[in-house]
Amino acid sequence: MWMNRAVIFVEGVRAALAFHYHLRTGNALRPLAVRLGVPLAELALPGTIQQEDVTGPLVGSPSPTRMREHLVAPTVTLSPEDLAQIDDILAESW
Repeated sequence: MWMNRAVIFVEGVRAALAFHYHLRTGNALRPLAVRLGVPLAELALPGTIQQEDVTGPLVGSPSPTRMREHLVAPTVTLSPEDLAQIDDILAESW
């Protein structure tokens, strides 16, 4: 029984750390999204598309409305400085 409690505890800690990481990362990326005039959630797709080692992102959507929102991603162009800033934020957040 103690083993189950230990696993639950470890999973809880892991979830808390992941939440904290995503919260810090989102807060750090928000000014860039505001400057570009896109919602924070929509910043991830252009950032992924413009990585030179990515051939294509897999996009899932819970609704047609969200899928239409994803269609703006190709219209957002990130400069090399923007991509470097994203890389720096991701490196610092973890």
